[in-house]
Amino acid sequence: MELIEAELLKYRDLWSSGAAVSEVEEHELGWVVHWAPVELLRGDHSYQIGGGGPYLVDRYDESVHGLGTVAYHTGAWVWEYLEQVKGVIPLDPLTESVRQLLIDDGAKAAMRHLRSRAPRLTPAQAKQYVTSVRDGLEPTPDLIELTRS
Repeated sequence: MELIEAELLKYRDLWSSGAAVSEVEEHELGWVVHWAPVELLRGDHSYQIGGGGPYLVDRYDESVHGLGTVAYHTGAWVWEYLEQVKGVIPLDPLTESVRQLLIDDGAKAAMRHLRSRAPRLTPAQAKQYVTSVRDGLEPTPDLIELTRS
């Protein structure tokens, strides 16, 4: 609570009574802390605001991170946080379809599928990707990057 209260001090100039924690929910990554102007919490709805997303207090290092309202409500904040703050590279969604095609139709079908979904991959890179999946490994980060957008 001390970490969030310190963060909320920056809002003391915006509202006469400042801002306060309105709800805390536990998450596997830490605690999601919602906040609002004190006047709103007391029932004065003339102080309603938009866009004040909650904060995450990291369970492991107690760092504080703003989540953004839209990202919080859509659930996108989890992967955004893991990727941007923790450096976790999300699994490539093509990996599972390539794995299944390897089982069902073989390496050539898997490579055709992969190249149709990720045209930036050269034939050699597609082969490397498919070989990794066949061998039970995750494709390298540079190959995964080429499958995106």
